[in-house]
Amino acid sequence: MADISLRVSELMSSPTRKFVPLAEKAKKEGAEVIHLNIGQPDIPTPKPYFETLKKFSGVNGNGVDEYVKSQGLEKLRKNFIDYLKLTVENTDDLTIDNCMITMGGTEGLDKIAFALFNPGDKIIIPEPFYTNYNSFFAIHNVEIVPYTTDIRENFSLGADFVSRIRKMVESDKKIRGILITNPGNPTGGVYTKEELEGLAGIVKEHDLWLISEEIYREFVYDGEEPRSVLSMDSIKNNVVVTDSISKKWSACGARVGFVVSYNGKFMKNLLKLLQTRLSASRVNQEAASAMIESDINILEKRKKGKGSEKTYAEKARDEYEKRRKVAYDILKANGIVCGYPKGALYLIADLGEIEGLPIDAEDFCRFVLEEFRYKNKTVMVTFAGPFYKTPGLGKSQVRLAFVHNPEKTKEATDIFCRGVEAYKNK
Repeated sequence: MADISLRVSELMSSPTRKFVPLAEKAKKEGAEVIHLNIGQPDIPTPKPYFETLKKFSGVNGNGVDEYVKSQGLEKLRKNFIDYLKLTVENTDDLTIDNCMITMGGTEGLDKIAFALFNPGDKIIIPEPFYTNYNSFFAIHNVEIVPYTTDIRENFSLGADFVSRIRKMVESDKKIRGILITNPGNPTGGVYTKEELEGLAGIVKEHDLWLISEEIYREFVYDGEEPRSVLSMDSIKNNVVVTDSISKKWSACGARVGFVVSYNGKFMKNLLKLLQTRLSASRVNQEAASAMIESDINILEKRKKGKGSEKTYAEKARDEYEKRRKVAYDILKANGIVCGYPKGALYLIADLGEIEGLPIDAEDFCRFVLEEFRYKNKTVMVTFAGPFYKTPGLGKSQVRLAFVHNPEKTKEATDIFCRGVEAYKNK
C-alpha cells in the first residue's frame, strides 16, 4: 500500500488537543469541563464584523464573490497600515506595499519560513515557544536552535543574553534568523526595551532576520506600552512581523492575518508564495476591514483631542488584565510556582514534585479529565513539555489560558489547584 511522506509523519501533533477525546468523554458522563487549554477568547467579536458579513452581496453588489488579489484586499491592507501608524511609533513611512494578507497568522509564519530560509538553515527561538513553530520550520527543513529561558527568572532573556546569543550565532554559520513572540505564548512574557535593543544589535551585527509574531501586541498589562520591532530604524530591512485579527479583535475563525515588512525584496517574493493559493477569503477580509476601520475612527478622534473612547483591543486588554490577576493570585496563594504574565492570555505553572521527583504534567492533564471532579466539574489544561525544544524541559509544567470572565476564571483556577492537590495525594 502506498505510504505517506516521512516529513508529515514526523510532525508534532498539537498538545492543546491531545486530550480532547477525554474531555468529550467527561462531558458525556455529565461533568462540566472548563477549558483552560486553548487561547479562544470569549469576548464578543466587534459588531462591524458581523454587520459586514450580513450585508455582503458580492463585489459591487453584483452577487458574485470574486477572487481577491493574492496580496489581499487593498482597503484591508490600507486600514491595517493606518492602524499601525496610529498605534506603533516611528511607522509613519509604512505603505500598503509593506503589508500582505494571509489566512491567519499561521499561514504567514509558514510562508515566512519558506521565503527566508533554505533547507539546512537554522533559526534561534527562545523556549518555551508556541508548539506549531516546530512544524512550520520542520516542513521547510529548517532547524530550530532553542534559547532556554527559566520560569524562576519569569522567562526573561536573562542578564547575559546578548553574549549568549552572540556566541550561538558566531559558533554556527547556518543560523540565519531569530524568532520572537511578543507578548509571548505560552509564557505571557513581554520583551523589555533593553531586550529588543539587544536583539537588534545582534541582528544588525550579523545581518540576520528578526521575525516577530505580534498578534497579542495590544495585550500588555500593568500600564506598560506595547512595543513593535517595526519601530526600530537600525534593523528596518531585517524585520518581518506577522499579526492577526484572531485575538486582538476576537475573530479566530475569520483566519485573517498580516505580514508586514519594510524589505521590498522579501515582500516581492512573499507575493509569489501567496499567489500559489490564489487568494484568501474576500468576505472575511471585507468584514475585518470594517472592524479595523471602526477602531481607526476612535484613534483618530482621540489624536485630535475629540474623545477618550477606548478601542476594542484596549477594552479587551483591560478585561484580560482582570482575569490575569485573578488566576495569578489564586495560584500564588496555593503555593504553585508560576510565571507572572505581563501580556497575552497565558501563564506557565509548575506542578512541583512528589517524593523528590517532578510531577508528570502530561499524566496530570489525563488525571483531571479521567479521575478528578470537584462538584462534578474539572478543567482541561495543556502540558508544557512540547513548548520546549530541549528534551526533558517543562516536564512538570502546564500552560493555562485565562480566557473566561473573572468569576469563571476564579472557579476554574480553584478547581485546578484542587486537582493538583488531589494528584499529589492520590
